[in-house]
Amino acid sequence: MRRTIYWAGPLFTQAERMWNSRCAEELRRRGFTVVLPQEEAAAFITEGRADLRMIAENCYQNVVSSDVLVAVLDGADSDSGTGVEIGIRLGQRSGRDRAGVMACSLISASQSVEDRMRCSRSWTR
Repeated sequence: MRRTIYWAGPLFTQAERMWNSRCAEELRRRGFTVVLPQEEAAAFITEGRADLRMIAENCYQNVVSSDVLVAVLDGADSDSGTGVEIGIRLGQRSGRDRAGVMACSLISASQSVEDRMRCSRSWTR
């Protein structure tokens, strides 16, 4: 059975979106289904306008229905939206899996996503 991962993390800069996409690609390659909010939101943007209510509802439904929530916690302060997604998940008291991931700051930009994820796993809770 394929497990579904909800990838919670910042998505406002090109670098954040690229990191999210590359991690999602790697997880999909390993056989997981990955819900990536930056991809999901595209369905609710028409003629340059975003339906924020539908984006929020879609995120909520995916957070509560996924098998695992992975939250990217990089930076001095974690992303506020990621914090909300963690709170929703914790509020469900479902006993479902959740993990916090921090990219290792000691790795070089030339390392592969797989190497970075291997480093990140050591920070997972």
